[in-house]
Amino acid sequence: MSDNSTAMDKHNKEELREFFADLVENQGKRITDLAKNIGYSHTMLSRFIKDGYCSSQFLEAAAQFRASYLEQVKSVAEVAAGVEAIKRQSIEWRGEWDYIPTNDAVAVLGFVDEVWRLHEMGAILGHPGTGKTRGVQEYCKINPKAVYVRADVTMSSKELLLEIGEALGENLSYGSRRSMMRRIINRLREEPRILIIDEADLLAAGYTVNKMEILRSIYDETKPYGNALLLVGMPRLEAFLKKGPSLKENLSQFDSRMGLVLRMGGLKREEIEAILDKVNCTPGARQMLVNIIMKTSKGGIRQLTKILGRCLDLALENGDGVITDEIVREATRMLML
Repeated sequence: MSDNSTAMDKHNKEELREFFADLVENQGKRITDLAKNIGYSHTMLSRFIKDGYCSSQFLEAAAQFRASYLEQVKSVAEVAAGVEAIKRQSIEWRGEWDYIPTNDAVAVLGFVDEVWRLHEMGAILGHPGTGKTRGVQEYCKINPKAVYVRADVTMSSKELLLEIGEALGENLSYGSRRSMMRRIINRLREEPRILIIDEADLLAAGYTVNKMEILRSIYDETKPYGNALLLVGMPRLEAFLKKGPSLKENLSQFDSRMGLVLRMGGLKREEIEAILDKVNCTPGARQMLVNIIMKTSKGGIRQLTKILGRCLDLALENGDGVITDEIVREATRMLML
């Protein structure tokens, strides 16, 4: 081996030592978790950080981890930039009705990104129509590491695993539930993701905790590798996570892992009025729309976009594009508000 090659190896080893020392001393990473990611014992990693002692195989594994970690940090930074861009849209919004960046919508983006960055288990809780689903779907557009799965009331444990596998690009069409789960875990260890389970409260159907325990096991075995889990659902999901579907089970193993929770606040009057500033409507129609959205029990932002969309269609049919009291009344009749 040439002197130049030897010097380069020493330089690379010292860079790796400094990298791992910084993770442990300044960024709060645990040696046991880092060692597990590399595939070596925590004793081996501790000794490497202390005096640089290691095998060539260890050095190669450590270098691969460093490259993967830095790529993930870059990805997180890019996603954070995307979140900030959408936050700015909430200030600069000009009336595009497909996606309205309300306070709740912006909060969802920041919250999901925090769950991802901290590799946490989190939950978003909110009533129907408050923008939970649309918020996480917008986040998925800016983070390629996000994996979205929508649960339903008919979903069995095996079907849940199949849906997760499909979202990860993993063919799980054969094997036992255990083997399916192991393949998902192995895939997530190789390629860390934030797994988003929408309508998670529906997994309580059938009065069983099995599906939640599957999610907990996947999270427990992949968190050290940089994975995160987000559950999205109705407010009853919180009670389910604490007491189970019959409100009698002890789900402390699950509940104790829930590091972050976002409770959707719903549209405030000032938000509704700010949105209506973008619309050409009479004072009477404006007040009617505010009252309808504030009083309806059928959901905030979803209901607002539905009724406004219908009002705008009717106003354009009238020719002048102005939303009047009569147009609001007709729209509410058509939408059964």
